[in-house]
Amino acid sequence: MVVLAAAIPAGAHLPALATLALLTVICVGLVAVEVVVMADARRALRSYVFQERTSHEAHEVAYRAAWHEPEGGGGARRG
Repeated sequence: MVVLAAAIPAGAHLPALATLALLTVICVGLVAVEVVVMADARRALRSYVFQERTSHEAHEVAYRAAWHEPEGGGGARRG
């Protein structure tokens, strides 16, 4: 963000198209830095989401299996 703020005075002396190109380069650079810096956090988040989804699906399978078990010979529960 400091680079973006520092580029404002420099961009004021450039033609509009050159200023737009400068801002585009800065924004692409900021996105690239964010991708590199946050890569570990994204991997950790994906891993956590996968574990949470797997856990939820396992609980859902157990619930459905219990739901379809016969109750003392009366067949499947109806709800």
